[in-house]
Amino acid sequence: MKVPVLISFGLAILIGGWMLSGQLSPTSNSNIASADELAGKQDSSVMKVQVEDRLAKIIERKVVILGQVEPYRQVSLAVEAAGRVKKLHAKAGHRVKAGQLLLQLAVNERKARLTEAEAILRQRQADFDAAKKMKSQGLQSQTNLTLAEAQLESAKVQRVQARLAVDHTDLRAPFNGVINENFIEVGSFVDRGDPIFILIDDSRLLVSGQVPQQNIRSVKLGQKAVTRFMDGHEVEGKITYISATGDSSTRSFRIEVEIPNDNLQTLAGISAEIRIPVERLPGHLLSPAMLALDVQGSLGVKAIDDRNVVRFFPVSIVNTSSAGAWVTGLPEQVRIITLGQGFVQSGDVVEPVFEKTPPSVTTPNQS
Repeated sequence: MKVPVLISFGLAILIGGWMLSGQLSPTSNSNIASADELAGKQDSSVMKVQVEDRLAKIIERKVVILGQVEPYRQVSLAVEAAGRVKKLHAKAGHRVKAGQLLLQLAVNERKARLTEAEAILRQRQADFDAAKKMKSQGLQSQTNLTLAEAQLESAKVQRVQARLAVDHTDLRAPFNGVINENFIEVGSFVDRGDPIFILIDDSRLLVSGQVPQQNIRSVKLGQKAVTRFMDGHEVEGKITYISATGDSSTRSFRIEVEIPNDNLQTLAGISAEIRIPVERLPGHLLSPAMLALDVQGSLGVKAIDDRNVVRFFPVSIVNTSSAGAWVTGLPEQVRIITLGQGFVQSGDVVEPVFEKTPPSVTTPNQS
């Protein structure tokens, strides 16, 4: 009886082992499938974003203000004598040179007075010479000689006045320029001091503008500035004037930038933009689409670190152009999110997809 018992006991052990193995195997496979599924879920939760490696360039921060072009100098020309206009040698729009005759008044009796003054001067000179000779011979007193000398000096003064009266009938240009306005015609009667012409010197020009108080400390006399006109033309000049007091209503300070006008093509009175470089610093040129706002409303850029974690960098816009916006505040070398930044937040782990092959690391000398 012992053999059947042993056989039965052995079969029981085998059957139990088989059943136990069948229960454990499905359970183990189920656990493996769940782990794979979880891993799949983790992979699908990582957002893919397009990125690009960027390297900073040295750029110039500029103070940019609106300005207006003005003549280098402008004067109102007037005659120093009263009279009727005999001849005009220039009118509005004419270019003139320094010393050029612009106008003549009728001389009238001034010429006769000059002739008379010259004759009196010759007579007084003869009287003085005679008195001096007689004094040397002891035939004339010192008093008479002194009187003759005084009369001679008076005659010289009268001649100078008569000559000036004639000369003042001519009006000449004090410097090279263009007649901007004229207020009289031939035959007009003018009094001493009446304005005749407006003459402007446009060989050089001044571009004036108002610098806000927060930027005025960055502006210095003699500093270079670039004037940009509405047609895109640019001219470099220098700051020649900074107001010592600010405007009480705008809290801004007037400056003047002197620029050349060699070809005389730039006209006074037009608008322009003054750009004053005040600082050199590293910056990045970005598309406006790459800029974002954080929860506090600060402007910045989303980038990823070496662990593919999203980071938000606050930036400041230095200047803008058709190519994009130059900003500061980013690391010198940064991996910027160029597409998908609106779907991730700072601290998220992402999967980067490169927009293009990362550029070689070189440091440019300037923007």
